[in-house]
Amino acid sequence: MNVLIVGNITKDVYLRLDERRNKFELDEDKNPWMNVCFDGSTHHYFRRNSVLGGAAVTLEVLKKFGLDAKIMNSRLSYEDGEIRNAPNVDVYRYILCHGDKITYFSDNKHVITNWNVPEDTIDWIFIDRSANINQELVDSIETFLSVSQHTKLAIFAKQFPADCYANLAIRADLIFSESDIRIKNRQICVIRESSISLDEKKQSWHLPNKDLLTHLTAHSIIAATVLGATITGKGIAEALKLAKTNVENATLDRTLSLNKLEELV
Repeated sequence: MNVLIVGNITKDVYLRLDERRNKFELDEDKNPWMNVCFDGSTHHYFRRNSVLGGAAVTLEVLKKFGLDAKIMNSRLSYEDGEIRNAPNVDVYRYILCHGDKITYFSDNKHVITNWNVPEDTIDWIFIDRSANINQELVDSIETFLSVSQHTKLAIFAKQFPADCYANLAIRADLIFSESDIRIKNRQICVIRESSISLDEKKQSWHLPNKDLLTHLTAHSIIAATVLGATITGKGIAEALKLAKTNVENATLDRTLSLNKLEELV
C-alpha cells in the first residue's frame, strides 16, 4: 500500500539556554522570564538541536509501518531507519528552552501547500496537519479522486468547519480533528491534549516533558500512527494503544519502529 502525504516540512531549531549565564526570574505561576535588551549584549545557550517536523514526522511513522509513503513535491525519503535526501524546508521555527519550558518564534506567513497530479497509482492521500490548504488545492484533489476512484482519503482537519476542509471531509474515509465534529458515516479520530478517541473507543496519553515535543509534532505522531495502523488492518483499540505508545516514547528526532511499538503494547 502506498500513501501520498500532502503537507509542509518544518525545521524546528531548539536553543537550550544556559541558566548559569543568563538571568531568569519566576512569576507567580512558576514560569521563567528572561530579560532581553536589544543593546548588542550576548546571551548564551549550551546546546542546539535541529529536527525535521511536520510532514517529515508523518513520513517517518508511516514508513516504519512498512508503507510506501512519500511527501508531495519532496525528495525526502526514510530508509534503513535514517532520513535520506536533504529536503527543501517550507517552514522554520525557533524554540528557546529553559529546563522543560519553551517559547516559540515562528513565521507570520502561511506557506500554501502545492499539489501536482501523481504519476503513480495512489492507494491513500493524507492531508497532513502541517498542510496549509486553499480552495484551489481542494478542487485539484477532488478532481483527482473523481478519476482515481479506488484512492482513499484521510485528512487532518485542523480548521474545520472551514469550507475547504468541509468539502474534503465529505469524501474522507478517515478524519483527524482536535475538536469534536460530527459527519454522518465518517470515521473521526479526535486528538486532544490528553486523550485520543475513535468510534466510541478512547485512550489517554501523557508526555512527561510535553513542552519539549511541540504540539504539532505530538499530534502528527498520533495521527500518523492511527493512520498506519488502520491501513495495515489493525483494530481501533490496538491503533489507539500504538499511538499512545509512540507519542509517549518518541524523542525530538525519532519515533519507534513497529516491532518496538508492538513489543511495548
